[in-house]
Amino acid sequence: MNERISEDQIRAEFERLSERTSEKDIEKAVKESDRIYDKVEKSSILSREIGKVKLLMILIKDYWNGDYTELPYRTVVAVVIALLYILNPIDLIPDIIPILGQMDDLAMLMFVWKMISEDVKDYALWKAENTKDESLKKLITEAFGENIFPESV
Repeated sequence: MNERISEDQIRAEFERLSERTSEKDIEKAVKESDRIYDKVEKSSILSREIGKVKLLMILIKDYWNGDYTELPYRTVVAVVIALLYILNPIDLIPDIIPILGQMDDLAMLMFVWKMISEDVKDYALWKAENTKDESLKKLITEAFGENIFPESV
């Protein structure tokens, strides 16, 4: 087995999964958010990106609940793919393989993040403006690796 995952492999897997993602998958991502969070938190590989995962979980819950619907459906699908890919133990590299089994999860998360980061940024700015929660602003800054807020937020 090749120990490196290429961007082409991740892209092909993303495209394959995007053709099969449904409303049931959105619901599953929402309902399984605690399990996803636990898996990320316990992973030495994935925990470095826990801010991104938390923000994506908040985003998909807000979308599912109808609180934020300004997302292109392809972005919704991408978020669901990233979250459920983390949860799925059998993917490009099965999670049973130590360290390597989580590298493809990380690769999928980062591939999706790069693709949808502008939509996530728009959401994050909206969320911060509508929720005067300082811990949320810290989470958003952690997820993006920088302060994305204008002075007025």
